Amino acid sequence: MKELLIFRIFALFPLIGILIPDLADGFHISFSSIPAEHIIVDVTLLICIAVCSAGIRAAENSLAESESTALA
Repeated sequence: MKELLIFRIFALFPLIGILIPDLADGFHISFSSIPAEHIIVDVTLLICIAVCSAGIRAAENSLAESESTALA
């Protein structure tokens, strides 16, 4: 679970690094000038972060469930 958390954090860095300049260019020029590769990378990183978050949540729920059954 710790590895998923670390991967999620480090997946956020390139997402922010690509997203901030693209948003700044989009406000000044046009959002249609954003390269397709940037959109693909952003979507892929968002999916990775969502999958890691779901995995972390599932692991925490199963851990809490097993602790509650062990105490009963």
